[in-house]
This record gives sequence, structure tokens and C-alpha cells, in this order.
Amino acid sequence: MEPAPLYHDIALGPEGGKAYWMLTTDGVQLRAGFWPGGDKGTVLILPGRTEFVERYGIVAKELANRGYNTLTLDYRGHGLSDRLTTPADRGHVDDFRDYQLDVAALMRLAKAQNIPEPFFLFANSMGGCIGLRALQEGLNVKAVCFNAPMWGIKMSSTERFAARAIGRLVQNKKLCHARVPTMPDTESVIEQPFTENAVTRSKEVFSHLRFQMRERPELVTGSPSINWLHQALLECDRLANSPLPTIPAVTFLGTDENLVDASPVHHIMKRWQNAKLITVPGSKHEVFLDLPDVGNAFYTELDALFSQNRAAG
Repeated sequence: MEPAPLYHDIALGPEGGKAYWMLTTDGVQLRAGFWPGGDKGTVLILPGRTEFVERYGIVAKELANRGYNTLTLDYRGHGLSDRLTTPADRGHVDDFRDYQLDVAALMRLAKAQNIPEPFFLFANSMGGCIGLRALQEGLNVKAVCFNAPMWGIKMSSTERFAARAIGRLVQNKKLCHARVPTMPDTESVIEQPFTENAVTRSKEVFSHLRFQMRERPELVTGSPSINWLHQALLECDRLANSPLPTIPAVTFLGTDENLVDASPVHHIMKRWQNAKLITVPGSKHEVFLDLPDVGNAFYTELDALFSQNRAAG
């Protein structure tokens, strides 16, 4: 695997971080990032929509403090991975299940680079949707931690109806690459003020995330395409009542969640054996990037889950 750029100055991850290029079976070049951290195994991170490797540098540091390595990636259309549309900042995918090819490429990289096992999964937002599908298809991890998994998208009934109708109409047409007009473009994402953010209550964390995007705007993904939204809704439909994996799981969900639909999260977690849902009062979308006491509680719970299941299976 060829080395790829990793922007240490904005990632602030543990010492020794590396990045690699990897290729999917359908010919898309992706970037993966790895940070060493200890002898407990490796946490595979499946990021949320618009996110990139460097965004998880501070997460990798928290995991390293608890003895874990971190392996993550830029999905297709994200970060330094191949962009699929013009303009390049458009978040697009032809079929949501294409993201499984990205996960498969990451696992091939893990094997090729002898990334330390056992593996655990941490899946955030859109990564929760991708991660649940990957688990159903046999992803080899000992336990999984979800944060605000995108098993549904928070929309009004009118918006949902329109998204489905328009998505069906524009299949196989250039218009499927068009930006969803109700969602922010790249400039809006970068310049969003703290008071309007849906991610964190921490001003320090928010400033760091905005600094990353301002320093490296080429890493940022803006509004999704019409087809991305259509495909995401279809995948959420498919997952809603599908068989669930049997591995241990914990899911975090803030009570002030404003990006994903909380109802499918509650529905799926009620059906999942050997799993629990933790709701966090006042927390926004990313519980692990919340105020320090909440973040510490998150990582303590994650460590307990992973530590208890290192020898499972």
C-alpha cells in the first residue's frame, strides 16, 4: 500500500500516525489513516457524512490513552479519496451499498499492514448505517459502539415524501448529482457559527473542527446530492426490520439530537439482543465530542465494552 498524506498539524493525533492509499474493487482510490495506541487491539472507525481522517485525530488520542490503535478512512467522495462529481465537494454515491466496498478495502489494508487485532467498531452517524450493514455481512469485530447512528434521517414528512419522489424521478439522469437545496453547501459548513451547530456543546471542540476545515478546505464535503439522499433513505428502509447481529453493542444518543431520526434508533436497539442504548441529556449529535465530563463517560463506557469482549468469539 502506497503512503498517503496525513495532516498531523490539524489532526492532533497520537505520535506515529500514518496514512495509506487503497483501491476498492470498483476502482475508487481511498485514503486510510492509522494511529498506534497500545496492546488492546484496534478500533475501526466508520465516520459520519462529510467527515475525514484528520477529524478523528483527537478521538485516536483518547483511544490511545486507553490502549487502543485506531484505523479509519475517507469514504468515496470524502476527504482525499476520489470525488465522484463535479463540483468535487458534492456528497454523492451511486448506490449506498457501494460504501461496503470502502469497508472491504479498509479490511484488506488492515490485513496487508498487519494491523493489531482484535478489532472493534466505532461507527458515527452515517457510519452507523454503513456499519450495521457491514456487521450483517460478517465484519469481523468483537463489539460495536454506535454514536447517533443514521438509521433514519431527521426530516419533516413533506421533505421525506419529496426526497423519495424526486429521487425516483432523477435516476440515471445528470440531475441526480444536483445538490439537495435544503442542505448547506461547503462554505456554509466551514463558516457555521457555534450557536447554530448541531454537533457539540463544547466551544473548544467546535473551534478545533472549524480550524481543520478552514486550514484544509479540500477535505470538506458539502451538501449531499439528490441521489445520495434517495439512496440513504432506501438503505434506512432496508435496515429497519432486518435481522440484527449478535455481537455486543452500545449506542449513544443525545436528547438534543437534530440530524438523525431518533425513532429508528430506539426501534432497532429494542430488538438487539446483548445491547443497550444510552441517552445523554442535553447532548447534541456527537456525544464523544461533548463537554469533557460527558466525553470521559463515553470513552469509559466504550473501553468497558471493548475490554470485556476482547476474547469473545
